[in-house]
Amino acid sequence: MAITSINQQAIEAIRRSDHTLICFPEAVSGDGVGSALGLARAFEAMRPGHQIDVISSGFLPDQQHRYRFLPGVDRVKSTIGQLHDLTIRVPLGGAEVRDVHHEVRNGHLEIRLSPTAGQIPSDHIEAAMSQFRYDLIIVLDCPDLGSLGVLYTAHAPFFQSTPIIAIDHAPEHERYGQINLIDLASAACGEVCARFLREVAPTCIDPDVATCLMAGIIAETRGFRSPKISVRTFEVTSKLLEVGARREEILEHLFRTKSIGQLQLWGRALSRLKADQDRKLVWTLVSQHDFLAARASEADLPDLVDELLVSSPDARVILVLFEQRDHTICVLARAPGGHENAAALLKSIGGVGDAGLARACLIPQDLQQAERTVLEVVRSGGVVK
Repeated sequence: MAITSINQQAIEAIRRSDHTLICFPEAVSGDGVGSALGLARAFEAMRPGHQIDVISSGFLPDQQHRYRFLPGVDRVKSTIGQLHDLTIRVPLGGAEVRDVHHEVRNGHLEIRLSPTAGQIPSDHIEAAMSQFRYDLIIVLDCPDLGSLGVLYTAHAPFFQSTPIIAIDHAPEHERYGQINLIDLASAACGEVCARFLREVAPTCIDPDVATCLMAGIIAETRGFRSPKISVRTFEVTSKLLEVGARREEILEHLFRTKSIGQLQLWGRALSRLKADQDRKLVWTLVSQHDFLAARASEADLPDLVDELLVSSPDARVILVLFEQRDHTICVLARAPGGHENAAALLKSIGGVGDAGLARACLIPQDLQQAERTVLEVVRSGGVVK
């Protein structure tokens, strides 16, 4: 199979990289998690020794539990850590160093160099920042860099000066990468990744890689129920099954296995379900008390959104407003069917995500007050009045 030009550019950049960052949206989805883990494992198999980190600022320990069946899920981190090292260069003037000591005193780092003989000159000492730790970034399932949330806003210079490969299936993608693998005909980012790997590194797709990518596809399409599903999607999933993708395990964990806490949380949320029939808008509220009483967590909310999709098939926008432990109010917005753009609806209140799923958080305030604010924004088409 001939490799397309854009895929050739991408695989060459990946092969040149020594340390790659793979990241996905702060509004965590199964598609982002599965795609990232699948690519990371495949690239490591392609070139042993290639260092790869997987990060999403929204990936909390609770989410790790939700996707615990995916191979390598424990490698996903929520923070990027230190991107630079500071190098201090001291000309020795011919002296030899016997000992190096350092200590922190009054907020300063003091370094003492003890020569074997003679004296180390104190002039011409240099200090410089090293290059960024990563030499390549792969951004998955993000129509814009803002969808990465705090990972991007806290490290914007890093993203602006490091080569980016962007992989997505969303028509609203801003093509911010130096290399953009955007396939609008695909139903999920996992499908785009699977096609890419089948073309450039088919032997690296083992059962674990296939399971991760298929999990992304199944999560994004809600078990192959999305209107974006096509014959191409089924062809890709068929090939993943051939190499050992564990479809039943994926379906069991994503759709069939529900904890008592999840069911109790659903009951509380469904009892408050509200609707605007004219706007085809459905929403509910989840307080911190609800989480505590049900022994559930924020990681259970994507399943709640999916349940609302099933119980409200005519809805064009589904909102779940929930209270975090610090009393910040956040909202998850789902826009099935392509009638609305979830990210656009929440953009004016700091929303991140894509057309299908977005998230925004407001300053600490009353849950009912936040409800009024969010509804006003959504009903006005994403404009703050």
